[in-house]
Amino acid sequence: FTTLADFVAQMHREVTSVFTDVLLYASELNLIGRDTFAIDGCKLPGNASKQWSGTLKELLHKQKKLQTAARKIIARHRAQDAEEKLSPVTVQEEKKRQTYERKIDRIKTFLKTAQPNLGPSGKERKSNITDPDSAKMSTNHGVIQGYNGLAVVDGLHQIVVTAQAHGEGQEAHLLPPLIEQTREQCKTAQIAEDVFEETKLTADAGYSSQDSVQYTQERNIDAYIADRNHRNRDPAFADADRYKERSRQEKRRRAGTNPNRFTAKDFDYDQAHRTCRCPAGN
Repeated sequence: FTTLADFVAQMHREVTSVFTDVLLYASELNLIGRDTFAIDGCKLPGNASKQWSGTLKELLHKQKKLQTAARKIIARHRAQDAEEKLSPVTVQEEKKRQTYERKIDRIKTFLKTAQPNLGPSGKERKSNITDPDSAKMSTNHGVIQGYNGLAVVDGLHQIVVTAQAHGEGQEAHLLPPLIEQTREQCKTAQIAEDVFEETKLTADAGYSSQDSVQYTQERNIDAYIADRNHRNRDPAFADADRYKERSRQEKRRRAGTNPNRFTAKDFDYDQAHRTCRCPAGN
């Protein structure tokens, strides 16, 4: 991991140049159709623990809690007879105190230079001490500390024309930089002076927002972005919840759990709007 990270950090300009050359060769071989570009992403775990995440205020609170725990251990040690032989419990507590001290030093060092990690809305997001560029994000397999790997892919032979990695769970505000890098990448590779004059763009509902639509319209980009709420309006999905509930009850029955008791999976969470819909649809 360290070798690869050092290589990317030191050779990122060369890697970008090689990527552009590959696009140039693919274009010469007519592998890039330029009819449709599709955008999608994949959330990948980073080499960092979620336990080291928090806002600056939360990290400071964690530091104080660790300091309190360490002081209590020291107080217990002092209360013991100095001549008493250390018991296994005392040895274990001393190791725990040393662990707390290391964590405290780590948080202190980070907070000395750390600045609030502000999101697109101006609100502070959680920072990670181990990997400040990563972020907590929801996936189908739970919450991870990692990155959102985004790719713009040509429809003819699935050639990747642009790739980016962001420590961002939400994707709507990442559409403009993806488009601009794609335009620049295709221009540098001599694919087209402005590839979006003739190429359509598709993206899933994660990129849907008023700003995204306005951005593409102002630049005359022929974009097709899925609407977040289209299932609620489309008659074809009117009874979809009935089948979902039947499937959930069957899964609970097979697992031997109470079919009348709901779990977190039964509730639909909209991360963009920070709303939660219960199984009854409210």
